[in-house]
Order: sequence, then C-alpha cells, then structure tokens
Amino acid sequence: MNSNTIWEKLQSIDTRILYVVTLIVIALPMLFPQIKLPIVPSQESIDCYQAVEEMGATHKLILINGAFSASSRGENGWQAQAIIEHLMKMHAPFAIMSIDPQNPQLMQDIVDKYAKKYDYVYGRDYVNLGFQVAFAQTVKGMVQDIKGTVKEDWKGTPLTNIPVLKNVKSIKDVSGIIDITPVASLDTWLGLATRVYDTPLVYVPTAVMAPEGYPYKDSKQIKGILMGVKGAGDYEYLMGVKEEGTQISTILSMVYGLIILLIIFGNIGYHGARISAQNAQKHGSE
Repeated sequence: MNSNTIWEKLQSIDTRILYVVTLIVIALPMLFPQIKLPIVPSQESIDCYQAVEEMGATHKLILINGAFSASSRGENGWQAQAIIEHLMKMHAPFAIMSIDPQNPQLMQDIVDKYAKKYDYVYGRDYVNLGFQVAFAQTVKGMVQDIKGTVKEDWKGTPLTNIPVLKNVKSIKDVSGIIDITPVASLDTWLGLATRVYDTPLVYVPTAVMAPEGYPYKDSKQIKGILMGVKGAGDYEYLMGVKEEGTQISTILSMVYGLIILLIIFGNIGYHGARISAQNAQKHGSE
C-alpha cells in the first residue's frame, strides 16, 4: 500500500465507522458513571451560582420561571434540577411559575425528587403557580400584586391560603427571579419587572438562546447566565455534587474531543496527500 493511499484514507474514513465510534464515546459514560472528566466552570456560571446564593441567603421568596417543555428538557431540565436542589439545600422558599403547559408537572417532578431529602413541604416551603397563559400580562400584574394576578396555584388552591406566600404581595417582596427558558422570555422580565424594584435576575437558557443574554450581562442588567448542559455541569461542580448534569457534560466533552481528533486526522491526511503529490510530481519531472 503506498503512502498516498494512507493519506487518502485518513481523509475519507467510512461514516459507519465514525457512527460506531461516536456511539461508543456516548455510551461509555452512561454505562460507567464513574467516568467523569474535569469541569472548569465559566465565569457566567460562577456569577449565576453566586447570585442564587445571595438570593437564598435573604430567606425571601425566589420566583422561578419555567418556560421549557419535554422538547428542551435535555438542557433546561438538568439546569432546573441543579438550581432547585441548590435552593432546597439552602432551604430557600420559592414559587414556580410556568409559561408552557407541560412545565408545571416537569418542575414538580424535579421538586418531588428532592423533597424528602431536604424536608420540603408544599405550601410551607414552596408553591407551584402553574401554567400562565398570558405571560406578559401576568408579569405586569405580578409586579404590583402577585396573589391578585395569579389567584390560584396549579391545583386550584387560593394563593391567600398558601403559607409560603403569607408576606408576599408583589415583586418587591421577591429576592430574585430565575428564568429557565428555551424561548425569548428575557426581554419581558427586564422590560416589565426587574427594573421596577431592581430585582436580581439570572438567565438560564438553552445553549442556542444564550447569546441573547450577553449584552444584558455586560450591562449588569442580569446577574449571571447558565448556558445549556455545560451550565448544568458547571453548577453541579460549584455545588459539590455529581449528578446527571455532570454526566451529560462528560459525554459532550468526549464527543467534542472526538470531533477535534477527527479534524486533526483529516488535516494530517490532507497535508500528507498534498506533500506526497508534490514529491511525486517532482520525481516525475526528473
């Protein structure tokens, strides 16, 4: 086999081989959870974590906006899980508000996963406000009167009967807002709510939506950005836990490493073939 053939093969690896190798790289951390690559949190993730710490330290209600459904659960779900566990570790009171009809149950499932571990009781420590149809109008109303705007929780209980909301009248009584979203909800919070009382806001988007938050982060209108699965892994690292976010982050890192390796192989093949062709041409002319 001549060297030229070797270089060509490096540039044209059978796609079936690539699929198998990729599948193995993805499966290994799932089959062997002890495989975990080091995580280096981004500054945006660190800022987000510190902002949530500050919110929890006040022991005032924290408002969590859930805008994700099953389709974006693969990113927002792990972010929400990490943040909710963090709040429960601090025993910070919170209210869940949803702007997607699937979200109330998805968020409740996360809370239920940790409720026994952290002794969280519905009504006493947290409340699920359920699905809010008119997002902008609801936010605008909540700025002045939360219980008068939302009225009932997701099961129909009047908010006036929910102990965790006893001393909460408006957004002024909220220590911060956490926006967990795959959609363009950030502008609504900034435009209608946070500026009224300078309420801290952290942005927890899918990776594709994250760029929308950077101008607001640079101007200090939001306290932090937790971007996609990478952000979930960062957050778990900062919490000192290793759960699904860490596992998925490891898978992503291994796949990115594989892509970089294949790019290197392709470039070696390309330059090798080029040099080989030049040498052949030179010897032919002689």
